[in-house]
Amino acid sequence: MRRALPAALRARDKAEVSPLRTTLAALDNAEAVPVEDTAPRGLAPEQSPVGAGANEAARHELSEDDAVEVVKRKWPNDWMPRRS
Repeated sequence: MRRALPAALRARDKAEVSPLRTTLAALDNAEAVPVEDTAPRGLAPEQSPVGAGANEAARHELSEDDAVEVVKRKWPNDWMPRRS
Protein backbone atom coordinates (compact mmCIF):
# COMPACT_ATOMS: atom_id res chain seq x y z
CA MET A 1 0.00 0.00 0.00
CA ARG A 2 2.83 2.39 0.83
CA ARG A 3 4.27 1.84 -2.65
CA ALA A 4 0.87 2.24 -4.31
CA LEU A 5 0.22 5.67 -2.80
CA PRO A 6 2.91 7.62 -4.71
CA ALA A 7 1.79 6.02 -7.98
CA ALA A 8 -1.84 6.96 -7.28
CA LEU A 9 -0.78 10.51 -6.39
CA ARG A 10 1.20 10.84 -9.63
CA ALA A 11 -1.78 9.53 -11.59
CA ARG A 12 -4.08 11.95 -9.71
CA ASP A 13 -6.37 9.02 -8.97
CA LYS A 14 -8.51 10.43 -6.16
CA ALA A 15 -10.60 7.26 -5.96
CA GLU A 16 -7.46 5.31 -5.07
CA VAL A 17 -5.58 7.94 -3.04
CA SER A 18 -8.29 8.51 -0.45
CA PRO A 19 -8.75 4.89 0.70
CA LEU A 20 -4.99 4.31 0.64
CA ARG A 21 -4.35 7.34 2.86
CA THR A 22 -7.19 6.38 5.20
CA THR A 23 -5.99 2.80 5.53
CA LEU A 24 -2.35 3.77 6.02
CA ALA A 25 -3.38 6.30 8.69
CA ALA A 26 -5.40 3.62 10.51
CA LEU A 27 -2.38 1.31 10.46
CA ASP A 28 -0.08 4.10 11.68
CA ASN A 29 -2.50 4.93 14.49
CA ALA A 30 -2.65 1.27 15.53
CA GLU A 31 1.15 1.26 15.81
CA ALA A 32 1.18 4.37 17.99
CA VAL A 33 2.17 4.11 21.61
CA PRO A 34 -0.29 5.64 24.09
CA VAL A 35 0.88 8.73 25.93
CA GLU A 36 1.72 7.82 29.48
CA ASP A 37 -0.22 9.41 32.29
CA THR A 38 2.55 11.49 33.80
CA ALA A 39 2.41 14.56 35.94
CA PRO A 40 1.95 17.64 33.78
CA ARG A 41 5.13 19.62 33.23
CA GLY A 42 5.39 23.34 33.06
CA LEU A 43 6.36 25.22 29.94
CA ALA A 44 9.71 26.34 31.33
CA PRO A 45 12.72 25.01 29.40
CA GLU A 46 14.22 23.40 32.51
CA GLN A 47 11.05 21.32 32.90
CA SER A 48 11.19 20.00 29.33
CA PRO A 49 12.96 16.83 28.17
CA VAL A 50 16.34 17.60 26.65
CA GLY A 51 17.97 16.19 23.56
CA ALA A 52 16.93 14.88 20.19
CA GLY A 53 14.33 12.17 20.55
CA ALA A 54 13.84 12.69 24.30
CA ASN A 55 10.10 12.21 23.87
CA GLU A 56 10.31 9.42 21.30
CA ALA A 57 9.04 5.91 21.97
CA ALA A 58 9.27 2.77 19.87
CA ARG A 59 6.09 2.10 17.91
CA HIS A 60 4.18 -1.15 18.22
CA GLU A 61 4.93 -3.60 15.44
CA LEU A 62 1.74 -5.08 14.02
CA SER A 63 1.68 -8.66 12.90
CA GLU A 64 0.07 -9.41 9.55
CA ASP A 65 -3.04 -10.65 11.36
CA ASP A 66 -3.18 -7.46 13.46
CA ALA A 67 -2.89 -5.34 10.33
CA VAL A 68 -5.69 -7.30 8.65
CA GLU A 69 -7.92 -6.74 11.71
CA VAL A 70 -7.21 -2.99 11.64
CA VAL A 71 -8.17 -2.82 7.97
CA LYS A 72 -11.30 -4.93 8.55
CA ARG A 73 -12.40 -2.56 11.32
CA LYS A 74 -11.76 0.44 9.08
CA TRP A 75 -13.51 -1.02 6.03
CA PRO A 76 -15.99 -3.59 7.45
CA ASN A 77 -18.30 -3.76 4.42
CA ASP A 78 -15.76 -3.44 1.65
CA TRP A 79 -13.86 -6.00 -0.32
CA MET A 80 -10.88 -7.54 1.43
CA PRO A 81 -8.07 -9.14 -0.57
CA ARG A 82 -7.42 -12.80 0.08
CA ARG A 83 -4.26 -13.62 1.92
CA SER A 84 -2.02 -16.21 0.38
